Amino acid sequence: MRRLVLPLILLIAAMTLTLNSCILFNPAPIWKDLPLQIVPLGQTLNIDVSQYVSDKNDQYISFKIISGIGEIIDTSYVYTPSPTELNDSSTKEIEVILRATDSKGAFADKILKIIIVRSPLVSKIPDSYRTVGQELTIDISTYIELNPDEMLSMLSGPGLLNDNTYTFTPSATGTYTITLGVYNGSLLTALQQFNIYVLEHTFQINVSEYNSGSSVEGAQVAAYDRNGNLVETKLTDPSGKVYFDQQTYSKFILTKTGHAITTIELAGNTGPLSIDATLRPYVFIQPATNDITLQIELSDEDGKVLESTEDGTYSLVDDQEITVEATATSIAFPISHMYLKIGSVPGAEYLSSPRYYEEGNHIQGQIQLSGFSGSTILYVDAYDNNDNRYLCIIPLFVQNSKQNASKPYIVEENTDSKYSVRSCTVSVGTEYYSYSSYLSTSNPTPTPLGAPKGMNLYVELYWKAWENSTQKRYTNPPSGYRIYRSFDGVNYYHVATVPPELSIYRDSSSQLECGKRVWYAVSSVYSFGESPKTVLGSVVPLPMVYITTVNPNDNATNVSTTPTFSWHFTGLESYSSEVTYTYDLWLYDTTVAEKLFYASKDGLNTFSTTEEYVTIDFPSYRWIKYGSSNYITALQPGHPYEWAPELLVGEWLDEKNNSLSAAINCNYNSKYLAPTIPPEKYYLFVTGNN
Repeated sequence: MRRLVLPLILLIAAMTLTLNSCILFNPAPIWKDLPLQIVPLGQTLNIDVSQYVSDKNDQYISFKIISGIGEIIDTSYVYTPSPTELNDSSTKEIEVILRATDSKGAFADKILKIIIVRSPLVSKIPDSYRTVGQELTIDISTYIELNPDEMLSMLSGPGLLNDNTYTFTPSATGTYTITLGVYNGSLLTALQQFNIYVLEHTFQINVSEYNSGSSVEGAQVAAYDRNGNLVETKLTDPSGKVYFDQQTYSKFILTKTGHAITTIELAGNTGPLSIDATLRPYVFIQPATNDITLQIELSDEDGKVLESTEDGTYSLVDDQEITVEATATSIAFPISHMYLKIGSVPGAEYLSSPRYYEEGNHIQGQIQLSGFSGSTILYVDAYDNNDNRYLCIIPLFVQNSKQNASKPYIVEENTDSKYSVRSCTVSVGTEYYSYSSYLSTSNPTPTPLGAPKGMNLYVELYWKAWENSTQKRYTNPPSGYRIYRSFDGVNYYHVATVPPELSIYRDSSSQLECGKRVWYAVSSVYSFGESPKTVLGSVVPLPMVYITTVNPNDNATNVSTTPTFSWHFTGLESYSSEVTYTYDLWLYDTTVAEKLFYASKDGLNTFSTTEEYVTIDFPSYRWIKYGSSNYITALQPGHPYEWAPELLVGEWLDEKNNSLSAAINCNYNSKYLAPTIPPEKYYLFVTGNN
């Protein structure tokens, strides 16, 4: 027995040391590279540095400035250069050392580099898309004219600059920002920035039943090469996504039992592309094939037909207007309607990013190219009466006209409300709308196209239009606005371009998810380039809100003539500390048509609470007859009634992130800024004798 004592003591000591070392060892926070920041005089730099730090133990991280100027507000570094910061210089470079400290005291420092400039930076070099391992080469002289005594130099970002040729072969996905400096001797006189978006796959197809609707899992996606040969077939994953890595595909055909067929044609070399596609349930019969065909013609202002290059790309200039004309044919079913849109898939941004729509098999529209630069896409879309779809994707390359840079408008956040970003989770399918021409701010009358049943999720963005901004008197009006989306707050991807008369955008991409935070930014675009992006904010879309434990329940009898109505809000328990519920209550006399009453208290007929349990005591409210000022104080004995809230909304106002997230179960009387949605159920009850 004594022989075991010493080994046992040693074992206990070793375990104790191991445990103590695990407790005592606390790895420091890990910084990502902080991108070079360029801030013009009169502007404020505000960067959420928490997006660039991680902690292995998921501890709370605080920040402070070790050296340099500026201040830390919550998790953001904020700095506004003074009007005299530059004196007689055109630029000034500064460094700030930031420290990230976790809750146990471990810390790490990082240098933030800032360049102060007199005027906002205008980007003339268009953004590029590549996949991992795919080389990019850009002749910078195509976009920037240098004087003989000027030279270019790399200031930040990956890649190499040899004379005026930039090259880069990415090894990882993400958004890479490249900053170039124009030097006259040792003096930095100008700056240029552009982005490289590196995707993991050549094609990512995001499949949903309808725009902003639920994803389609298990859809078969067949990929065809340029000779029409079937190369491979894959199935969409649970999130409705499927990926392909070949660059030689020219067509994808999407099928699933119970659904119509969607065909996606690539009319040229698009480069890496993420495509939001729909695969709708069929209307009449399960189709065996999709026989829709498209004839498409592009022409210039003089009516001259435009020809594409050898790889199928149309080379254009941003001060051009082109006419696009398309005709669709189908044998099995007549063509129902067609779309025409530049920059993003039609329908995905209904009510915001404009597109052309026509019923029947012919569509024609004039496309203004101002606001677009570099590689972009023209989409032509046709549906038949069975909801089969044919989407043609045409690559364009839009060259900026070499105008001298002027002062751009730096997009300002919306100030009409407490947020600039609003997500809406809606309990039923939202109707889609068409307009005879591009959307305008004159409130045209929409024509509903009809919407499938199911859940909807979309995000609305609001910003201040140039004509309503504080910069109107000293900046130029933009030719459009570019919209960017990010799922990590660091890597932003361009998703749409809208015309200058719009200051609202609706993102209904199938990549949006409840509980998944998403960030948005907006820039203004010109013939001479693009302004810096303004981050509007971020939002976490809420899941749907429901009610349970309803009283009086359906088919209840012997209910009091002055009943108490109650229910329990469910579905948003994970957000209970953030959510406010908004509701109303309606009561119907089932024996008399149009005899209905609504609850009112203190002059209000809509109520809000942060509590999950709601109780409405009949005598404490005034029950006003709809359409009059008359009201009742009790129900009739032995009489049938139906009741339900006709407004049920859960909201999270996130002022820190400049956003509002809403879950909208019903909105029957359009009291809430959202589609009209009837209650899922009315509850029938019969009163007793008292």
